[in-house]
Amino acid sequence: MTQNATFTGHAMRYKELASILGSVSSSWRSRMKKYAFQYLALALLLAVASPLFGQATAAAGSSTPGAVKQLGSIRRIAGTEMSLATDEGTELLVKIRPDARLLRLAPGQTDLRSATLIQLSDLQVGDRVLVRGKLADDGVAVSAAAVIVMKQQDIARMKQQELLDWQKRGIGGVVKVVDARPGGSITLSVGGKTMEVSTTPATTVKRYAPDSVKWEDATDASLGQILPGDQLRAKGNKNEDGTQLVAEEIVAGTFRNIAGLVTAVDPAQNTLTVQDLATKKPVSVKITADSQMKKLPPQLAQGRYANEGPHRPRSGVRNSL
Repeated sequence: MTQNATFTGHAMRYKELASILGSVSSSWRSRMKKYAFQYLALALLLAVASPLFGQATAAAGSSTPGAVKQLGSIRRIAGTEMSLATDEGTELLVKIRPDARLLRLAPGQTDLRSATLIQLSDLQVGDRVLVRGKLADDGVAVSAAAVIVMKQQDIARMKQQELLDWQKRGIGGVVKVVDARPGGSITLSVGGKTMEVSTTPATTVKRYAPDSVKWEDATDASLGQILPGDQLRAKGNKNEDGTQLVAEEIVAGTFRNIAGLVTAVDPAQNTLTVQDLATKKPVSVKITADSQMKKLPPQLAQGRYANEGPHRPRSGVRNSL
């Protein structure tokens, strides 16, 4: 089979794309990184890999000695050379051969036959790429025979579309009851009302990682892993009276809500110590690059924590969807 036939004769499945590149992040959470993740779902569509290329790693197990397949983002580009920031956190020098095949794939496309040929001049810093080739003569750089590109502006556009779709068709609430049987449902408390979230065989279910509220860090899960008290977001179509939603995507997690007084701040460690009003015990709160911090209006703070004295510093810490 020729190289061209290899490129165009294979279809890329959606879930495989998502599992390899799920970064484009989040937002929202990256996408919905703050819906607690809010780039939400998005990053799922923004991938560029397929069974054709297998895992995005150097040629371990490849039948062609020195063969390389690598995913990443363009950090620098000059002439026919580019520096690739790989998904593994390393930097790779890529030398693009004169006869290299450059293909542009749009987010949401699942078949390389729908990709379009582009020129070297179309590549830009920030673009997501999959490079296929072999080690160069120096044994360090990669000589690229093919580069599949997802343009950063296409990714941004897809993120925005997905975010709007979640805002339009998404709901969020606290899990009350879970029917974990195949095709089961989840009963949510949403703004004081009850809503049933039903599932189908096509529904994707994810659960946030214990130490992250990013969508891209969420892992595949089952209905049985969703627990009463979890916070959950789902996207799908509602019935006419808005009491039921048929979910296309579900993401859930266990989050702790804390309200209390800040008793200590450690800028060097990026931590706060909060005296939890509920337990009366100190709680250490870690602030990360993804944390969102907002200041409560004085009237709200005084009304909420009136029992603590009207003029003392107050803080509410909430980690939720």
